[in-house]
Amino acid sequence: GTLTIEGCTIRSDCSALYSGADGAVTTVKNSTLISDIAAIFCESGTISLEGTVNLSGKRYTINTMNGNVTVLAGTYTFDPTSYVDAGAYTVTDNGDREVEYAEKQEIITGIMKKYRKTEYEEMKELCEQIIQADSRN
Repeated sequence: GTLTIEGCTIRSDCSALYSGADGAVTTVKNSTLISDIAAIFCESGTISLEGTVNLSGKRYTINTMNGNVTVLAGTYTFDPTSYVDAGAYTVTDNGDREVEYAEKQEIITGIMKKYRKTEYEEMKELCEQIIQADSRN
């Protein structure tokens, strides 16, 4: 089968992304994968990374067995050299970057404030009214 992961964050105690089926094709675009073991574990199948991809694994960033991981054009928080087609892409080190993570509610609030300001203000006012009503009871 085919799977596209785009614009999301996945956190896991094991592997944030596991591919174990021959013929499986997974594409990760503009996402963050965080794991206590390996951010990506590719036992078989193919995983492609592109765009801005943040990987964090306490033991491994990427662990491949019989699988294939390919890194396409993008910005990465790990050294992608081993997974890049050197004939097609050049790896440029832009220096170490500190990656900060936010709680889901902080991200949602930030998005609402920036892109849905009117709705955010309405929701904020409604929440304040509910809190005031609850405090009177």
